[in-house]
Formats: sequence, structure tokens, C-alpha cells
Amino acid sequence: MAGGTPITRDLIVDRLGTVQYPRFLLYVMGPYKSFNLNYVFTETERDEIDVSELPGPLRKLFRNEEAGSILAALSESRTERLVVLHEDDVTSAMLSSARDRWDVSVDGYASETELVETIRLYAGEIMEMERCGELPRLD
Repeated sequence: MAGGTPITRDLIVDRLGTVQYPRFLLYVMGPYKSFNLNYVFTETERDEIDVSELPGPLRKLFRNEEAGSILAALSESRTERLVVLHEDDVTSAMLSSARDRWDVSVDGYASETELVETIRLYAGEIMEMERCGELPRLD
């Protein structure tokens, strides 16, 4: 949440202003380093911490559930419109389980050029599926 306002697709689109394809939203994440508080604190210690008293970055560590929570929320209604792309040399448990856990496409890319081309092809496929009636339009 940003300042108490839920971060939604509509909020992001409203803040973007005029764009060529306003119905497509590309979420880019990373690079980032995962941090698990279970390795630092015991369960008892975590229960004793008043999260509201922590500085902002630490508060986020106690509240965030990293990329998985985003996929879980989106995958409930839009799995056919989701694709997870990652650099070829990046591996993680989330990436390994994403296909099964959230029924999304997962693919790698070796260069920025390959990433842009993959996104372009994927967006074109979605547009074509909408045009042919295989996917409902998101108006």
C-alpha cells in the first residue's frame, strides 16, 4: 500500500498518463535479494516484535510476502494473461514452482533484446486471442 491507498491496476494506469496500449500492464521486478526473517529470529522473538514501531524498510520485511503474493492475487482470475519471465541465470524456488502453483507461463531470456521480443510476442498473442474471441476483452 502506498500512503494507505491500495495499489491496483487502475491506480497504476491512472498514474501512467497517456500510453499507446493502456490495456496492457507490464510488471517488472528485480533484481532483488530475498530475505527470510525465520533465519534471523525465532518464532517467539518474531511474536514479541511490535511491527508498527520498526523503521519503514524493516516493517516491509515483516509484512511482505515478495513475488508469490502478487502471483497468488493475480492468478485467481487472470492466469491466461500472466507470464513470468526471468533472466536465464536466475533460479529460485518461486520460479521453479510457479507453473504448478499458479498455472502461469514461465520462461527465461538471455538479453534485453530477447526480453523485449518475448514480451512483444506474448502481448500480440493475447491481443489475437481477444480479437478471435478465445479470451474475453478486459475493458
